Amino acid sequence: MASKEHKEKLNDFFKNYPKDDECVITSDGQIFQKKASIWAKRHAEQNGLKLDTAQRSGKEKPSDSETAKDGDGALPDFSKMTKAELNAFATENDIEVDEKDTNAEIVDKIESHLEKNFDPETIKDSYDEFKPTQKD
Repeated sequence: MASKEHKEKLNDFFKNYPKDDECVITSDGQIFQKKASIWAKRHAEQNGLKLDTAQRSGKEKPSDSETAKDGDGALPDFSKMTKAELNAFATENDIEVDEKDTNAEIVDKIESHLEKNFDPETIKDSYDEFKPTQKD
């Protein structure tokens, strides 16, 4: 289980990295993207730390100002977007849409996806996955 301080850092991480659904956190609170887990492992080995994996989950929708999109923290206005722009946004954010979907259906799928928020209670201990091996 993560400390309250770590939970806040994880919330911030998932707000700032909306495409990431998983990350690695060391016991000193350093957070790494899952694709950079080798660096997390090295950091943990060098400092005698434990590793945990955190996953995004939950139902709370982050506010527009809390969700990092387009680098300025604001979500685009979906009502002003063309179908091609909506499809591009969905693809970029790993949201599955059908080419037969209407604009309203695509917006519903996007908004439903964005309602997912990180739940720090879902942190699982995965230290064994990254456990260093002894070199003789």
